[in-house]
Amino acid sequence: DAARFASDARCKEKGFIFKWDTLLLPDKALFLKNMEVNMAQVRFFYVNGCPYCAQARKAREELISENPEYGKVEFEEIDEGLHPEIADQYDYWATPAMFVKEEKIYEAHVGEKYDEAKENVRKVLEAALKA
Repeated sequence: DAARFASDARCKEKGFIFKWDTLLLPDKALFLKNMEVNMAQVRFFYVNGCPYCAQARKAREELISENPEYGKVEFEEIDEGLHPEIADQYDYWATPAMFVKEEKIYEAHVGEKYDEAKENVRKVLEAALKA
């Protein structure tokens, strides 16, 4: 039927082949490339016990509750104390620091208030969705 044909056509574009209800992956690289999410992952550098990092996490959760689309953004949280070899590859002085596609979108500063942190986290989420 037309609906199944349309579905089959979309699947073939993604690298699938259907044959007698069996799903075959003829080109794993094509499949993985096409199934990638169209947004970038956020690298979130933090220090354990950092109050600004906790504030940023709280803001992220609040923003996700306000806009469920933000929940699709993946965060890779990196404790700079445990992974200095990763942290040293990025240009920042304070935590939290958040990068999208290697670009620093947010870095906290001493005295940062919650509303400012929330707006900065919103910018990170928007950048990731558009990446």
